Amino acid sequence: MVPKGIRNLIGNAKGYGKCLKCGDSWYWKKGHSTVYDVRDDGSTGCFPLCEECWAGLTPEERLPYYLRMYSVWGGEDKWSKIKKAVLEGR
Repeated sequence: MVPKGIRNLIGNAKGYGKCLKCGDSWYWKKGHSTVYDVRDDGSTGCFPLCEECWAGLTPEERLPYYLRMYSVWGGEDKWSKIKKAVLEGR
């Protein structure tokens, strides 16, 4: 098995993002998708945390990672929907 550090380097070189808590790359680690908007034509979600980190935190502990991700996004105000979804445990 390829060491975690090497897998993260490969992911970084390929332009993949990473978990904002542990730093592991989406190249090899599954993100936890938090759906914050559902419409007839589909849903919208985001994934600042991997499944492992997400599961190890309470909704209140997760919130700063979502805010950090959102602060980089800018643009349309979706924070209220994201915050609601996070605090509901989605």
